[in-house]
Amino acid sequence: MRRRLLANVVLAVAVAVLAAGLLLTPEPVPEAPPPLTDIAPDSIHRIRIERANDVPMNFERRDMRWVMSAPVSAPAYPARIESVLGLLYEPSHARLSIPAGERARFMLDAPPVSLYFDEHRFDFGDIEPLEARRYVLYSGQVHLIADTLVFQLTQNAGFFIDPKLLAGDAPPQRIVYPQFTLADDNGSWRQEPDAGLAADRAKDVSLNWETARAITVQTPIEGTATGHIRIESGAGDPVEFDILSKDDNVILGRADLNVQYHLDAYTAEQLLLKQQVESKK
Repeated sequence: MRRRLLANVVLAVAVAVLAAGLLLTPEPVPEAPPPLTDIAPDSIHRIRIERANDVPMNFERRDMRWVMSAPVSAPAYPARIESVLGLLYEPSHARLSIPAGERARFMLDAPPVSLYFDEHRFDFGDIEPLEARRYVLYSGQVHLIADTLVFQLTQNAGFFIDPKLLAGDAPPQRIVYPQFTLADDNGSWRQEPDAGLAADRAKDVSLNWETARAITVQTPIEGTATGHIRIESGAGDPVEFDILSKDDNVILGRADLNVQYHLDAYTAEQLLLKQQVESKK
């Protein structure tokens, strides 16, 4: 009896120790998938996007800034270029050895989108059905990655153009509207001819132009100009905008870039553009 009791006690202690060990043992952490490449984004100087049903887009890094060089020449949208460069370190959830003769099954024989970083080529194929990940061919091997980039790569070229109306850091010194001009006279802004716009308000308009951004950018330009605006900063050539209107929307076109900027009503009001459009009606 005593032996059986002692055995039960020893067994209970052993079970308790084992259970405590299981509770204290941390669960293994899943190993993170490796990145698609080991290429540093800062080492890239050229980007090319080829689409099966659209014109290609080219970008170049110039003086630490990205510019679109085709199909139009315009400042690139920094955040969206960074998003594209993010492909280089995108997690590769699977690496598949698929012979070249079998890649047609994955739309990799004639990919809908191909992306080039300098000499490095990435072909985007179909989506696999289980995890909705995208097949990508890089350096002879097929990878499965999150499908977050193809939607961006198939947008109109305007999607990748900087929505900021004025590039650079030089503030406007003179803004020529169809009906009047705003001019900086040693820090004091004035309206010519004077139509009752206060100096403080004129200065605010200038500051608004420095930071103004479009809600969308498109190329090529469509529509007929109803007026023109010239921005002079003293740094480089003046920037010329055509005032385009469609319904109640205000659109500014830059003929030199073949790009048009679509503005929301608030921004148009802050730039004194609504008045320019309404005066033509």
